[in-house]
Amino acid sequence: MELNVNAQMQFTKGNKFITSYSGLEDKFKRGIGVNAEFAYYLSDNFSLGLEAGLNSIKAYKLKTTSVEYKPKIFSTLLKPRYYFSNGAVRPYLEAGVGLARMKLDAKGTSKDKKIKAPGDLTKTRMLIAPGAGIRVKLTDFMNINAGVRYNMMKGFRYLQAQGGLSFLIN
Repeated sequence: MELNVNAQMQFTKGNKFITSYSGLEDKFKRGIGVNAEFAYYLSDNFSLGLEAGLNSIKAYKLKTTSVEYKPKIFSTLLKPRYYFSNGAVRPYLEAGVGLARMKLDAKGTSKDKKIKAPGDLTKTRMLIAPGAGIRVKLTDFMNINAGVRYNMMKGFRYLQAQGGLSFLIN
């Protein structure tokens, strides 16, 4: 078994980010997050992991008011991963499938606080997250991970760059 711990940075773009509500500013936004994954190797080149993550993205402002919505996403994923080599440097592809729950924190003036987040943006939804990366061996029990992943939900998409450490557990 293996434990992976990663820090992430997200990159989003306005109307591509929340497509079901087009009243948001169309600017690039960044975010940060963390995830942990337990993975079990089914063979030397194939693992199956279970990941939990929490991501926070910079606030989006409604064009017509001063209300800002700051998305926070909690996700759980089942992640099959295929490694292309067994050496010290191991490139891989992964395909995560799971659920994500988004919370939108709203800030604004007292007049604007009556505006609520659109209901369809705060529901639990299916998450599909294909990705690619590389794992570099540091010791017999520790690796460095670096990768990218594109997270897709209904009306909500973001690109994620991640890096971290993985520890082999016998």
